[in-house]
Amino acid sequence: MAQKYCFLQLFAKDSRNWYPHSSVRILKVNGTKLKSGEQYNVVSDRGIYGNIFELLRKAWEELRFFLAYKTEFGSDAKFEQKYVYPEDACREALVNAIAHRDYVAQSGIEIFIFDDRMEIKSPGALLSTMSLETLRDLKGAHESRNSTIARILRENQIMRELGERMQRIFKAMEKGELQEPEISTDDRSFSITLWKKSVFSPQQMQWLNVFREYDLTRLQKKILVCCMNGNQISQQDIIDAMNDDDRNTYDREVTGLRKAGILTTTMSNSQANKFAKNNSVEKAKIARFKVTVPASSSVNQQAKLGVFVRNLPGDINEYEVQRRFESCGRVRNVQLAAPRNGYYGSYRFATVFYISKQAVDSAIEELDGIEVRSRRIDVRKYIPKAT
Repeated sequence: MAQKYCFLQLFAKDSRNWYPHSSVRILKVNGTKLKSGEQYNVVSDRGIYGNIFELLRKAWEELRFFLAYKTEFGSDAKFEQKYVYPEDACREALVNAIAHRDYVAQSGIEIFIFDDRMEIKSPGALLSTMSLETLRDLKGAHESRNSTIARILRENQIMRELGERMQRIFKAMEKGELQEPEISTDDRSFSITLWKKSVFSPQQMQWLNVFREYDLTRLQKKILVCCMNGNQISQQDIIDAMNDDDRNTYDREVTGLRKAGILTTTMSNSQANKFAKNNSVEKAKIARFKVTVPASSSVNQQAKLGVFVRNLPGDINEYEVQRRFESCGRVRNVQLAAPRNGYYGSYRFATVFYISKQAVDSAIEELDGIEVRSRRIDVRKYIPKAT
């Protein structure tokens, strides 16, 4: 009898006659919290019904409409299409919810799409033989609530091997450089939350943008983050950052950084061997790698995009200089020299760096000769000192 009902779930033309809650509800929420009453902020509420194969097809089509792509203005002044969430992670989470939900429960699957995350909530608590810890270990632990449904979905190549789904969700999010998914359960449901947040902090992203032109891999970015603030790192630090101790992976990622001139060594192999022996430490734990911005980098080229300013008031500060000069374009940073004393009182020099040549030209044309607190300033193109 149980098998009969499984086939009704899978193939019935109108499964609601037997399973009225065989559904997927997709709600688009305006904001990061679901509100009620007069502040109800659901802007789209779509219900999908049908047998399991219909739910998989229709719900996926509906879900992709909301989260498949976003448009960003790229570094090359062109619009780029990017995934909001990795499609693999979203589809795996949907299949997981449909295949393993409790079909006896008097509720359907609910998917909430917030501004910062997507939550997939399926009826039925986590089975007693499983725990959140075993799922987070990503070792392939599994237990099927609906074994017949899982078997037929595998035979139709919708599901793969048991226990691999959670691994693929986590891997897809990691590959997309997004924060690790959250999984939770209570006595009525099981939930997976996919975050839209980058795995890198704003400060780390700013650092990585220095190397944007090098088309770094995900693992190479993790290595470079360890080298922020001039940190020197060891071989073990690199392995820990990648979370992968495979030698081939290490050689591939590190070699790529070294060929690009980004990762350099402060100690040769022979020196490291000698140091390890003399100090009774493991060679792999000796900090002997550092990051260098190659001379050909566009970041170093940007260092030339500046103006040299003379005769500024002695009591002026960096903020005031930036405010005056940003009228000509985006200011990258300001370097202000200490006050000097002259015949007409104290005065200062400053170097103002821009992010574009157009801004430099505009500053020279528009600001040279203007008065700043009764002092006529001189604005000229900045010429870096020879090194």
